[in-house]
Amino acid sequence: MKDDKAVQFYEIFLKMHSLNSQNSIDEKIKYINIYCRIIKFFSTINTKRSLTIIEYTKSVANTEPVSYKELAKLHLVEGNINKKLNNYKDALSCFRKALTNCIKWNDSRENKLCCKIHDNIAELSFVSADSDFEKQNAIDAILENLNYKENIYGTTSLNIAKYCKIIALFYLSLQKPLKAKPLLERSKKLYTNCNKNHSEVIEINMMLNDNFIFPNIEKNKN
Repeated sequence: MKDDKAVQFYEIFLKMHSLNSQNSIDEKIKYINIYCRIIKFFSTINTKRSLTIIEYTKSVANTEPVSYKELAKLHLVEGNINKKLNNYKDALSCFRKALTNCIKWNDSRENKLCCKIHDNIAELSFVSADSDFEKQNAIDAILENLNYKENIYGTTSLNIAKYCKIIALFYLSLQKPLKAKPLLERSKKLYTNCNKNHSEVIEINMMLNDNFIFPNIEKNKN
């Protein structure tokens, strides 16, 4: 019941603070940010309703002089909500739009926003891949993500460990254990050296020692 009252409150707020031609550009941007916060709130209690609000906000943003940065944030929020609803392909489309707007904005002070978008694209390229071709594209997306981070501010060992594991899982899904094993071993080594994510090390160890995953791998080399 509390959630219902909160929803009613925010809907009234939206109506009272709707964007109109009398507002300055700064005010319009401020309200877009408020809408994004409201959408995030809705996404925790009512994801479908939050998508309705996003559609309204996008219609406003498309008719007003809103910056590429605000549009990138809006698409990022929309993508995260679709991800919660398991609408992975819709979410991936949203994240790609967010990245396009982020690149158009092209402000080096906001690298974290672009990196967050790259992370989502890499992750969803994995979960939404239906074919071997899409899986290969997903590997490319992950590598592009790593290269982007490395070029911008130097990626961390933990990031490399994370993506080595993800790419290894791709290769396993493509039935290419010979390519997967060294990536898993590298991931394990990096996690161990960082002295973090012990659960990841345990999981990778279990995979490496699983004869079903890596059957007769030495014999397969010949």
